[in-house]
Amino acid sequence: MESDYQKSLLTNNAKRSLEKDLVDGHCGKLPAQYLEPMFQVQRLTDISMARVMMHHSPAILFAGNGHVRHDYGVPQVLRSLEPSKKRVSVGLIEEAQRDSTAFAELAKLYDFVWITPSIDRADPCATLHFGKSESSK
Repeated sequence: MESDYQKSLLTNNAKRSLEKDLVDGHCGKLPAQYLEPMFQVQRLTDISMARVMMHHSPAILFAGNGHVRHDYGVPQVLRSLEPSKKRVSVGLIEEAQRDSTAFAELAKLYDFVWITPSIDRADPCATLHFGKSESSK
């Protein structure tokens, strides 16, 4: 896997995007010391999924949007390791994001975008905490 990691190194822009998405995905509360280990976990997970797909071709991967992005997800790994193989990436974007200014930039990260209904949900950031909880002190 080490050689696959070296063969699929990210561009500086893609690395910054993944780091930003890891922090944003944890509501801006991600302690700095967690960023590099989480970055490595994300990359190694993408490489592992790409390797399975390469050994069981043709293959379909259903995964979260971060894992199917062209810039730092499984498609980036596949493109680096098997550039001649065809691949298609589909990102799922909620209807509420469709009219946002960021939509055009989001859509560029995938070959296709599937617009899904928006879902009302509680704010996940309201309950996200790192470290010891008040009850464990």
